[in-house]
Amino acid sequence: MLYGHRLPRRLQCLAMTPRRLVLLVTLIVGATLAILLPVAASGNYKPPVQETSGVPDGSIASQPGHAVSGKKLFVTFCGKCHVMNVVNTKGTIGPNLDRDKVSYTGVVNAVIQGVGGIQAEYLLRALTFSQIYDVAKFVTTQRQ
Repeated sequence: MLYGHRLPRRLQCLAMTPRRLVLLVTLIVGATLAILLPVAASGNYKPPVQETSGVPDGSIASQPGHAVSGKKLFVTFCGKCHVMNVVNTKGTIGPNLDRDKVSYTGVVNAVIQGVGGIQAEYLLRALTFSQIYDVAKFVTTQRQ
C-alpha cells in the first residue's frame, strides 16, 4: 500500500480458451492462404483453351466431310440462325460465322452439344454425323 492506495496488480494474461484458440488458428491459416495461394497459382497460369477443347483439328485434308455438300446443308439448316456471307445467310440468333474464328471440332461440338445454352439438337434428328461433318468442313473452309 502506498499512501492508502493499493498498488495495481500485475496485468494478467487472459486465459486462452478453446474458442479463442480456434479463432486465432483460423485467422493465421486464413492469412497464410490469402498470401500463398495467389503466389502459387501465378506460376500455373495457362491461356484460355480455344473452342476445340484442346483437341487439335489436324490438317484440313484429314478432317472428314465435303464442303460442297455442307454448303447446301448449311443454307437449309444453319442459315436461319447464322450469318455467313458466302451463302448470303442473314441469321440473327447464332454467332456470325464470318467474324468468329470457329474450328472444325468447335462446329461439330456446337451442333452435337450446343453452345451458350442453345442446343441445335433438332439438327441431330435431321442430320447424320456425316452431314454434320460436311457442314463443319464448309464452315471452316469457306468463310470470308
